[in-house]
Amino acid sequence: MIEKNKEAQTQSLGELQQDVKSLKTLLLSRTLSTSAPAPPLPSVPPRPSLPAWQLSGSSSSPPNDTPTPVPFLANGKGKEVEAEG
Repeated sequence: MIEKNKEAQTQSLGELQQDVKSLKTLLLSRTLSTSAPAPPLPSVPPRPSLPAWQLSGSSSSPPNDTPTPVPFLANGKGKEVEAEG
């Protein structure tokens, strides 16, 4: 059993060494190819910002310049009728 464990460790170590060599090769080729100046990044439009009423204070409701909707009630016939004030 100890012999199997040793063989597995030796195999794993060999695979790890091969992976390290591959990574070194990739990194070296990457640094050689990036020695040329990189093209500029495309311009990205600015992120949308919050409206001023959301930024000012801790109020979570919009300004009161929109009319309040009129509630509707069912008249029992499946139709909605405007509620009287």
